[in-house]
Amino acid sequence: MKELTDMREFAGFIRRNSWLVIFTVLTAAVVYGAYLIHGGDILTDAETYIVYQEDSLATFERAGRYGLYMAKKLFSTNTYMPEAFLCYMMIVMCIASLFFDFCIHDIMPAGHGKEADIFSWVFNGLFISCPVLVHQFYFYYQAFEVALGFFLGILGAYAVHIWAYKKGKAPWAFLGFACMLWSFGIYQVLVPFYIAVNVAFYLADYLYGEKREDYFLVCVKLTGIFLAGLCGYLLLSKLWVLVRYHKFMTLLADNYMGWGRFSFTDCLRLIKRDLWNVIFSQVPAFSRGYLFLTVLFVALAWQGGKRAGKKQFYLYLMATAVFAACAGFAAMLLWDRRRLFYPLAGVLLFLFCDQISISNRYEQMIHFVAKADREMAGAIYQQARKLSLDSVGGGGRHYRHFYRTVYPQVSCILSWTGGCGRYFIL
Repeated sequence: MKELTDMREFAGFIRRNSWLVIFTVLTAAVVYGAYLIHGGDILTDAETYIVYQEDSLATFERAGRYGLYMAKKLFSTNTYMPEAFLCYMMIVMCIASLFFDFCIHDIMPAGHGKEADIFSWVFNGLFISCPVLVHQFYFYYQAFEVALGFFLGILGAYAVHIWAYKKGKAPWAFLGFACMLWSFGIYQVLVPFYIAVNVAFYLADYLYGEKREDYFLVCVKLTGIFLAGLCGYLLLSKLWVLVRYHKFMTLLADNYMGWGRFSFTDCLRLIKRDLWNVIFSQVPAFSRGYLFLTVLFVALAWQGGKRAGKKQFYLYLMATAVFAACAGFAAMLLWDRRRLFYPLAGVLLFLFCDQISISNRYEQMIHFVAKADREMAGAIYQQARKLSLDSVGGGGRHYRHFYRTVYPQVSCILSWTGGCGRYFIL
């Protein structure tokens, strides 16, 4: 395995795969173009983000998401600007996908370049168009930062992988640890994402890399630094809340702070419900190809691991089980039977088109909801203004509460959506 000593290696990969770059960018444009066109829509809690910017950011701090706070301050994205958020998100998601492709090519030897190339096209198409990510990025306010968390997770997993396979490279371990702390602090869901990426690298190396005697030591290193990063994230998030707790009485706190309010049995029931929804695609945001790809991955993984004939096969099976619980796209890494080419390619092409269709329908639905909200806000505004004008003298005091609470947000919705992206409070 080569080491990513500078950006020239990644830049060379980009130059050699220009068609892959074009395909990735076009996929992102097709999937998220509707969001960009309707970037001025007022979506969930957006009026609060616009009117109470620092208050909204403090809400995420209270949840221990220090990484989100750091990213917003570093890149000056704490002001609500949806079009910019979406553009930044699309750029970072493309970079993250292409960097993941580079890592796979770097791990797999030159003799398996064709498998890596096929995987890159399939992964980029299915990953970027995944409806659950479209649902995630519907929250414009944190879209760029979550995409940045994906990239940091991939970079951290790659750095840790190099450290685990290259003895004495402490700076790589430090880079991976730092990326974990920042990525986990942006969004908690990036913890299982990091696990999936790390295990994918391990499986690729086991199947296609040179034979080793120290797979157990490698697993100990990978697990140890992950646990250190997870504990560091939990500790840092607790300290962040304790140090800055005086700022955290926010408007959105009651909406976003539901953790710790459910019993253990309720948590198990909700987990069971969510697993059922994901596996059998009971919600449109979950890909209909998950179950098929996961079963295919497990079958090919078993066959590929046996054929590899390497030691400590039980570790490989454990990694396979962990990855099967995270994603199924890596089935392409194990695919080397030509008789599977056309039927599997047809299925994957169907899934790709299906995900794009679901994503665009979802975005259109969100736009119609925002349009209906704007119309309702206009009706509320006109009615409240009429009532306030009809109340002369002392009677007008009954509507002061409206002007202090509801009125600014309704006015914000009307002026933002009707004023070319600018807003003001009447």
